[in-house]
Amino acid sequence: MEKQLVISSVLSNLNMIEIFLDQIFDEFSISRSIYFPVLLSLNESVQNSIVHGNKNDAQKKVVIRAILNHKKLKFLVEDQGDGFDMNLIPDPTLPENICNESGRGLFLICKLADEVNLLEQGRILEIKFKVHREYKFF
Repeated sequence: MEKQLVISSVLSNLNMIEIFLDQIFDEFSISRSIYFPVLLSLNESVQNSIVHGNKNDAQKKVVIRAILNHKKLKFLVEDQGDGFDMNLIPDPTLPENICNESGRGLFLICKLADEVNLLEQGRILEIKFKVHREYKFF
C-alpha cells in the first residue's frame, strides 16, 4: 500500500503533512501509538528538504511517499537539491554545537525512527517505523 504527497517548497505547506499522515493512519489502520514520533520526524525531514535541499525555492517540489509493507511504515522524502552526507552534520549534543540553531532535526529523526537511510546521494531521506495494525470489526 502506498500514498504520495507532492508540495512546493514553501514552509506554510508543512500543515499538509498532518492531514496526509491522518489519512495514512486511518486508511492503513495503523495504531496511533506511534503517531507523534512519525509526525515529528516527517515534519523535520520535509522542513529540511524545503530549507536546506530546495533552498526555499517555491518552484521546487518535495515528494513524500508513504509505503506500508508487512509491519513497517516507510517514508521517502525527496527534494530537488544537491543532497547531503549525514556524516558531515555536526552532533548537536556536543558542547561546541549545543547553541547552534540547526542540526537538531536530523538528530531527532534518527532517535525517533527505527531506521534512517540516505538514498540518491542524500536527496532522499528514508525513514522507517515498526507499526502495529488496529483491526476494526464493524
